[in-house]
Amino acid sequence: MPADPVGAAPLDAAGFARVAGALSALARRAGLAVPAFRSPPRRDARRTIRRLQAGPVVAVRRGRRPAHEVVADLVDGILAANDLLPPGGRRTGAVPDPSLPPAVAALRRLLLAEALAAAAEPGPPQAAGPPSRLTGAARVAERQTQAA
Repeated sequence: MPADPVGAAPLDAAGFARVAGALSALARRAGLAVPAFRSPPRRDARRTIRRLQAGPVVAVRRGRRPAHEVVADLVDGILAANDLLPPGGRRTGAVPDPSLPPAVAALRRLLLAEALAAAAEPGPPQAAGPPSRLTGAARVAERQTQAA
């Protein structure tokens, strides 16, 4: 049996951001509402969804959890935010839920495949050099400039 490309290792913050970005782009192309993603949830739960006026927020716990579980929660969060999961909010995990309509099950498989591919990508190389000596406000401004 081939090894899982993502493995049982936890998903670091950069990997979480990479997966969230890939899923957001794919959900947008599919015409779905794209939730905001954050980690960890405010409550002691693996995944939470808050429905705010500005849009849904999916929060997923990363710590001490295998990457494939975190990825499955992100995918299920998108489906739940778009009211595509069955009532009761049952966590589907890696095993396909037989109660999902075929179109939703196919969408879930596509989202999972894309997310797992994004999680398996190596992160960007870390820049060598001395640590930054910027103040807190300057660091925030630098990050905002880099993101733009």
